[in-house]
Amino acid sequence: MMKMMPQLMVLPRSNPVPERRCIMSHQSGDPIAMVRFVANPDGVITPDVAAKLPGRGAWVTADRAMLGKAASSGKLARALGGKLPVGDLAEQVDRLLVKRCQEGLAMGRRGGITLGGGGKIKAEGQVFGLLIASDASAREARALRGDVMHDWVISTMTSDEIGAPFGRPMAFVAIVNGQWRQAQHLAGELKRLDGLRSSAAERPK
Repeated sequence: MMKMMPQLMVLPRSNPVPERRCIMSHQSGDPIAMVRFVANPDGVITPDVAAKLPGRGAWVTADRAMLGKAASSGKLARALGGKLPVGDLAEQVDRLLVKRCQEGLAMGRRGGITLGGGGKIKAEGQVFGLLIASDASAREARALRGDVMHDWVISTMTSDEIGAPFGRPMAFVAIVNGQWRQAQHLAGELKRLDGLRSSAAERPK
């Protein structure tokens, strides 16, 4: 029997986050899908993935190609009146987003909204979302996706990256339905990293 996908509960935001405009696509949207940049006191452009650093910011969609164009075209530097840091800007953003996702997973583990291990996830039966490591067994991944009801799957993080908050490599982690706002915020952070790593044509559903 085919399992029905759970319906998502949509909670209104008590303090709606204003939309931001990407300097490359010129489209406005939720800032959780973008990366903010600021110029530090030395004039070096710095990714502000938490969107908390002071000063004027410029927003770019969390997409590797778009970040590359923002840097190579000089548009990001002109927008902030600063200079680009040494190295690949997208790689720097990637590292910062991984760290932010890992911090969210660790908080979720303490708060009971993340669950690690295929056996525990199958016992749960229904979850909000699944993290399947890019280096996980394809057979086990297919089985888990078929056995557990879920709304979304992300499979662009490695088992080492996913497992760091759990103290060991982890092929499968689930975001469960408890503490819904925290779960949705964590999902947004994970999807932002996924957007950066996935090609525009082949992003996981």
